[in-house]
Amino acid sequence: MAVEVIEGDLHPTEPSNGRKKFARYKDLQITIPDGKVRPLGKIFAGGGVIDEVRRGGRGRYYFAKSDGAVGLIGVRRPDGTRTYSHFTNIEPVLLVVGILGVLGGVAKFVLGVEDFPLTPVVLGPLLLLGWAYLRNQRLGFQREFEADTA
Repeated sequence: MAVEVIEGDLHPTEPSNGRKKFARYKDLQITIPDGKVRPLGKIFAGGGVIDEVRRGGRGRYYFAKSDGAVGLIGVRRPDGTRTYSHFTNIEPVLLVVGILGVLGGVAKFVLGVEDFPLTPVVLGPLLLLGWAYLRNQRLGFQREFEADTA
């Protein structure tokens, strides 16, 4: 779980698709200090980072890879402005559905509700493990962003 930091000038870009809180970019381009343009494809962003990508400009751009998806998680500008936002919202879904599955297991095995299906009971704890894993990744990315003071 590593964060890649790219310093340079981001070309202002509009999202290829997305909603208010999350966006996907087919192509981002950052001109690095030696003058080369570094293209980045299939990048996700969330929250205030979307506005930073629209704005473009010089800064330090923080990219994180989480289970195959690459996201722009943070931006630090030379003027001291810093923006952090994670690029997915799957954690609350996994948490709620996992809790419902565990409650279903309690209903089935402790309270004796016979009509409750077994699949949610089995998947509930697995979804809670997935939630804990993704939450740990997100918090690790945030710690790395906060620790970098350059």
